[in-house]
Amino acid sequence: MSSEWISAIAGLAGAVIGGLCTLMGVKKQLAAGTADQKRREASHHRAILQALHDELETVAEVYKSSIGNQIGALPKGQPFFYFWPVSSEYFGIYHSNAVFIGHLKDNDLRKALVQTYTYAKALIDSFRLNNAFVEKHQQAALITNQAPTDTNKHMLNAAYQQLVSYAETLQESHKRFERNIEDTLRRLRKAGVLTESDSH
Repeated sequence: MSSEWISAIAGLAGAVIGGLCTLMGVKKQLAAGTADQKRREASHHRAILQALHDELETVAEVYKSSIGNQIGALPKGQPFFYFWPVSSEYFGIYHSNAVFIGHLKDNDLRKALVQTYTYAKALIDSFRLNNAFVEKHQQAALITNQAPTDTNKHMLNAAYQQLVSYAETLQESHKRFERNIEDTLRRLRKAGVLTESDSH
């Protein structure tokens, strides 16, 4: 075999080996990039879950200290006369991450989060309606004090009974929310949201 053929074969073999080494290097880089991307995504997902946990924990603490303890301790058959100014702006983290929550792989956790926020909003609506009933009763009491006619007394009694009746609905909504939020916080802690992220 001539030296030209030997040189050509050696050159071809060198090119093939060089190409394979390059290909292996590219594959290794791609694999490392994919793994790094997955780590970043996992860290981002954990941060969102931590934020949701903190939002729910804060809402639970504020609710319990401001009005939750009072509605929980209300005796059966009594009206809830307190006017509680409520806002729908408690759930900023939930609303800004609704798409992420919809894509959670943990079906039970996703359902628990959606249920808890839905029950929290329902509870807010319940307090808003009770506020309206409190105002109605106050107006009826004012009118009856000024003009204590049978009609006005009947109107005052009807407003009172409406508050008594709705207090049971309010308490049920309160109990459902408290049960649900505790369960969801436990699920989030079980998912590891309170553990420190690995440093990469």
